[in-house]
Amino acid sequence: MGGTALEKALVDRLRMWHMIVEVVPVERTSVGIQMVLARQADAFFGDRALLLDAVNRNAKAAQLKVLDRVFQRDQIALATQRDDGQLRLIIDRTLSRLIRSGEMQAIYRTNFGDPDRSTLEMFEFVALPD
Repeated sequence: MGGTALEKALVDRLRMWHMIVEVVPVERTSVGIQMVLARQADAFFGDRALLLDAVNRNAKAAQLKVLDRVFQRDQIALATQRDDGQLRLIIDRTLSRLIRSGEMQAIYRTNFGDPDRSTLEMFEFVALPD
């Protein structure tokens, strides 16, 4: 998607690899996926969770593959009211409990398919200790 950190990282990585390709920014994930299906693009780079969701919802999902390769790790965030440390702690503890219990993997599997190694590592990395 145009003007994002992902686009910059992609362009930087392509330059590093001395690859000459045309990068065409799109406004929405669905547009990029449609371009791949119509063979107007060879690949589409985007946020992994968004890609998995969009592919799972697409009638032509069997024609698409989201690769396990992670090109860049970015932090994600949940917006809350300013200075609401109690809510933040409740959210962090709840997510950590879900991760440690294995429920997060089940939730992920239901919505995005089987979590790959890097996703499982990310779960372990972000979980708070007991």
